[in-house]
Amino acid sequence: MSFSLEQVAFILRKDNGYTLMDAMIGLSILMTLSMSMLPIFTSLYEKRISIANRTESVAILEEVWSDYILLGVTPPSEIEKGIDVYRVHLNVEQMCVMVKEHETSTRVCRSLPYDL
Repeated sequence: MSFSLEQVAFILRKDNGYTLMDAMIGLSILMTLSMSMLPIFTSLYEKRISIANRTESVAILEEVWSDYILLGVTPPSEIEKGIDVYRVHLNVEQMCVMVKEHETSTRVCRSLPYDL
């Protein structure tokens, strides 16, 4: 479907632009969509951060656990990675790595062998 120059000029000549009501309706639709999507994006971002912290905790636990079991190196009580501080807890039965997030904390534990 093609328009000739005369048809386009006629359409533009009849157009008076957007009215205030059109602009207000468009703005209200945009605000409603953004207000409904913001909690979803915030929740997804928090879950992504939580999964990233858990993955990093598992990697730190694996590294510290293998150093403790194979080499006999006592783990440090705190490990800093970026802005997060991971705490390592060691008792007779297990070794745990914990990171404190905003409202929650992530804790990953692994049992120690019995023959140590």
